[in-house]
Amino acid sequence: MLEPRKDRAHNFLWLSVGLGACVMLSHGVSFIAKVVFRASLDPESYGIFAFFANAFPAFLLVAHLYLEFPIVSKVSENPTDRQMYERTKAELSSTAIMTSGLVGVFFFFWTGATTGYWYLSAFTAMVLMVSAICNVLLAFSRGQDRLGPTGIAWLLGGVARLAFLLCFVWGILFPRTLASACVAFTLPWVFWLIAVVHYEGLPRPAMPSLSFIRPYYRDAFLAFLTGLALQLPPFASILIIMEAYGFVELGDFDIALISYSLFSVIVAGAAYVVLAKARRMPAFTLYAGSLLKKLGPVLVVFSILIITTSSYLEPLGLAVLAKVGLPNTVYWPVVTLLVFAVPVRILLELIVPYFQGHGVFKPVGVIAMATVLGSLPILFIVIVNWSLVGAAIGIGLVNLVMLLALGLFGLSDERRNARATGIKILHDVSDGQMDQPS
Repeated sequence: MLEPRKDRAHNFLWLSVGLGACVMLSHGVSFIAKVVFRASLDPESYGIFAFFANAFPAFLLVAHLYLEFPIVSKVSENPTDRQMYERTKAELSSTAIMTSGLVGVFFFFWTGATTGYWYLSAFTAMVLMVSAICNVLLAFSRGQDRLGPTGIAWLLGGVARLAFLLCFVWGILFPRTLASACVAFTLPWVFWLIAVVHYEGLPRPAMPSLSFIRPYYRDAFLAFLTGLALQLPPFASILIIMEAYGFVELGDFDIALISYSLFSVIVAGAAYVVLAKARRMPAFTLYAGSLLKKLGPVLVVFSILIITTSSYLEPLGLAVLAKVGLPNTVYWPVVTLLVFAVPVRILLELIVPYFQGHGVFKPVGVIAMATVLGSLPILFIVIVNWSLVGAAIGIGLVNLVMLLALGLFGLSDERRNARATGIKILHDVSDGQMDQPS
């Protein structure tokens, strides 16, 4: 029996707020930690930390290949089939362990060769493997519409990260060094394992059947393309800045990116709920129209407000940056990100899970990745010519191209389905008239 419309909206709101609060706690502490680390470390050391901090989520994405999206989609189709649930969990968790191990080894050698900090590369690679496996296992509960374990995992990670940050600030357990900053930033991911063991138990190892896991990995790879497309613009910007300007400028832009990441985190709770409940939502045209009607004016007013006040508030902004020990070079990149890149990213964060929740992985993944790869030369040109501000402009442009391409796909796909449904109805009516006795 379907929930009444008002109850569904109410539940959606509270699930979004609850999950969003847990995610914001974890990521919010991460953002504060970056500011503290930048003020405590020398610029070169913070740039190296920022390299690890940005490489970690990018490789984490590769390690679990966005396997949670097809898991959520397929488990939600028949959440009461316990036998299929257990088999899927056993086989996919076994393959996740193998793939995360391979990615962890590559991460170790690449980051170690780039920075020269092999011991940090080894530690971060181990945390990376644990985090990837936990991401996969928590997807099974979300597929059964049990969003609590994911919220608890984010909550534990946030509390642990806060505790480690306080230890860093007060000099407890470890001194204020690059190594301790990396440990304080990445180790809390291991606390996800506590939520996994408590709610899901340790996975039962099983020899994967290629024919069984192939559909999951096919859809996961296509979902991975979408996730990589979302992460590639900022990560590519980091790499281009590192090669063109060095670790110091990389660290400065990483601080500026906090404003961009913050708003993605704010809508993360809603994105999780959209993914889990997409099959019970209206058609794309209605969903996108409602989204633009509710969020569009807010985002436009937000951008106009930033544009009109940024010049007047520059002295105050620079004073605040100096007060907290941050470089004044991050002010205009932050303004540019807030005006242009952030509104587009918010819409992307709510559009992409809608398609993925419906199991539409292939066209969305291919379109997203193709538009991003095609736009990367623009990103390179604007960064080389306008440095950090150019990177902010480039990220917004790449995301805008991807948003427009996905919107056009959603509209054309809906028209195609409507025509196919109309033809089928006409065919059925015609057959019914022919079958009537004369």
